[in-house]
Amino acid sequence: MKRPGRFFIIGAMRSGTTYLATILDEHPEICIAKPILPEPKFFLNDEEFSKGTENYNKKFFSHCSNEKWLGEKTVHYCEHEKAAKRISQWFPYAKIVMILRNPVYRALSNYYFTKGNGYETRTKEQVFLENFPAPDYDRTKFYISPFDYIKRGHYLDFIDLYSNYFKKDYFKILIMEKFIGRIDEIQSLYKFIGVNNEFIPDSLEKKIFSNDVDLSIIDVKIINKLKEYFSEHNRKLEKYLGISLKLWE
Repeated sequence: MKRPGRFFIIGAMRSGTTYLATILDEHPEICIAKPILPEPKFFLNDEEFSKGTENYNKKFFSHCSNEKWLGEKTVHYCEHEKAAKRISQWFPYAKIVMILRNPVYRALSNYYFTKGNGYETRTKEQVFLENFPAPDYDRTKFYISPFDYIKRGHYLDFIDLYSNYFKKDYFKILIMEKFIGRIDEIQSLYKFIGVNNEFIPDSLEKKIFSNDVDLSIIDVKIINKLKEYFSEHNRKLEKYLGISLKLWE
């Protein structure tokens, strides 16, 4: 029997990746690694990786049957060359999926997510206006810094990293604001992966970010500063993708 194809959702954090994984998992020809949350992070775990592909499949895909495609969602991967290199070693023809959100709102959402989990003690004014240094964090517990709210919006850096290991034809870059609830975009993604693109998922209108911040209460100074900071990054991303990102303005 033909081996299933592989794809990886590698980010961006706080950009609708769980919604994306759910939409894909509902397709009868696709099986997503479980649990979706907490994420596998397998290719960052040296001990687990050393046990090989059989262990990987048994640990995260034992619930799958005869699906044509197996996928994993771990948003930490986009920030680690180790993950990109290891994925390419095992699955050189894997497809790489990224979903990107307005980096201003992504940064603020990331801040509130970290604060809500009890790791962030600084106010948003201290973080985004006063540049207070980030607190230290337990590197045995976190593969990435929970405080990289700004750096995590440098999307082209992550795309460039993975471009060293995968051909551009194997990339699918989605824009969250254009993707959520859009059946045409979702079916285009199904087509990219290589499954029946006429399928309509039940979670099409699923609510995301149920605990996301009410952006209307954010000081306009913070929003304007972030908009100014990311403007050049967004312009370069527009040029690379060949699309307009005016909706981020």
